[in-house]
Amino acid sequence: MEKKKSGFKLYYLLFIATALVLMVVATMSDYDINASINNTSSGFGNFLADYGEMPLFLFLPFATAVLFSALEKGAKAYLVKKILAAVFHFVALVYFFSRFIMGEIENETMQYVLGIVFGLVGGALCLFLFSKISPETLKKLKPFAIYAILGILCVALSTELMKNIWGRMRFRDLLKTADPAGNFTAWYLPQFFTGDKSFPSGHTSAASSTLLLMALPDVFKKLKKYEILFFLFAFAFTFMVGYSRMIVGAHFLSDITIGASLGMLFYGLLRQVYLAKRVEN
Repeated sequence: MEKKKSGFKLYYLLFIATALVLMVVATMSDYDINASINNTSSGFGNFLADYGEMPLFLFLPFATAVLFSALEKGAKAYLVKKILAAVFHFVALVYFFSRFIMGEIENETMQYVLGIVFGLVGGALCLFLFSKISPETLKKLKPFAIYAILGILCVALSTELMKNIWGRMRFRDLLKTADPAGNFTAWYLPQFFTGDKSFPSGHTSAASSTLLLMALPDVFKKLKKYEILFFLFAFAFTFMVGYSRMIVGAHFLSDITIGASLGMLFYGLLRQVYLAKRVEN
């Protein structure tokens, strides 16, 4: 157990050290970095603008399917919980298919119609497959599913709250003004409810949902040997999404660093205060 805690702290220290270095660099060079790499036609940047948030919207239907399937008959408010889990499961998949799979369809009505059809069919198939999972496995996955939902909610709400409070203008919007450099505001100077939402990066905080993978070894001990791979994947994916947002002028280095930090903060904190107390040792 002690070894697990030590390793967990090591990941935190590595991330915190990286974030601190990036924030120092951002404090001195936020605007200049964006000016040097800005490329709104970047294929890489626009691809991740479209699909960089996808992992978050895969975790949600997964988590709701687990909660639906793990609920035992006779549980308190069984029917209400079953219905709620099913509704949120189907809503999550309808949104997923509408945005990420049917998003290229030009006819908006057809995009949503197909999204609903595929979401409902896919949701039913998903619940059927989850019904085949053993009760023992579902019991292990249930606290992970709740942890994932709580983490996603905390990260999303804190990101949106900070965006509104800071009111920072995006780089691409600055370029539309008469004096882009003069209108630039540093990350430590909140502008308060201007309507601009550059700080922090929502795409990056959404991409940080991949950090949830690091908690799987808490649930399935045989995955412990892959924890470093989960961390490296989450770290690399979150960085790539963040960098892509800088390339297309949507965010600054400080925006993506804080976006990723919110993910590390809440997923890490909830892993310790919630998940660790509910999984079998």
